Amino acid sequence: MLEPHGERRLVQFSGRVKSGGRRATNPVVIGDRVRLRLRDDTASIQEVLPRRNELFRRAPGRDTLRDVLAANLDSVVVVHSLREPSLSTGRLDRLLAIVEQAEIPASVVLNKRDLASPEETAQALSIYETAGYPVIVSSARTQEGIPSIRASLRGITALIGPSGAGKSSLLNRIDPRLELHTAEISDATGKGRHTTVAAELLPLEGGDYVADTPGLRSLALTDIDRYEVGSLFPEIRPLIGRCRFPDCLHLGEPGCVVRDAVDSGRLSVSRYESYRRLVEDVTAGYIEDWERVEG
Repeated sequence: MLEPHGERRLVQFSGRVKSGGRRATNPVVIGDRVRLRLRDDTASIQEVLPRRNELFRRAPGRDTLRDVLAANLDSVVVVHSLREPSLSTGRLDRLLAIVEQAEIPASVVLNKRDLASPEETAQALSIYETAGYPVIVSSARTQEGIPSIRASLRGITALIGPSGAGKSSLLNRIDPRLELHTAEISDATGKGRHTTVAAELLPLEGGDYVADTPGLRSLALTDIDRYEVGSLFPEIRPLIGRCRFPDCLHLGEPGCVVRDAVDSGRLSVSRYESYRRLVEDVTAGYIEDWERVEG
């Protein structure tokens, strides 16, 4: 649907737009700028204008296609709960990796502070602040962090995260007019239930927009070489090229400055483990699900 200035129209794709989207699962995504042909109460998309960025993953089950989540973003906020479901640094690191690959500024929201111990919160905060990310600790229940999250939503911002992280609850606190559906964690699986079923571009008071995306249950990188994975970690980037061997993958080679950083405590063990798993998966061409990356 198209809603310019509050007006709602049914939008169709032209044949040219459909045939031009073969590199991706969907030729048009939220955030796209398009040329339209208007007809009474309907409109057809004639052209998708060039994108300045794309937030994408490998399409689940489709080795050759991108699943583009959103385009033309000013920033991305990656949301993960501290509890219910518990924080998985492997899961969060993969989400951050796709944002880094898109070269979009990223920040981290650690949600459900009210359910976590002070020690859990402090440890998670330290990992991601040390990695170089702006981090907000929040709780939709107590409203902690809500003003800081709203201040970070400038221009067009995408909220991404796993199911159950609490994105919709946070957005309802930020702007109660949205009235987004929320759900509890499944008692049977302990995992989040999808509440956002389709990506939406939501207008906020003040003129900004937030792209609310469905909770991600699987995530795989695409269009990247294993030697490029280190560039997706801000704390590893400055170390690239300083190892003894120029083709060092930082997986145990002698003279590796990345391994030295882990051993000295300058690089967190959990972040290094996420790097190592990503290198292995890119090398093997796996399409990951969250069962492989818990940790």
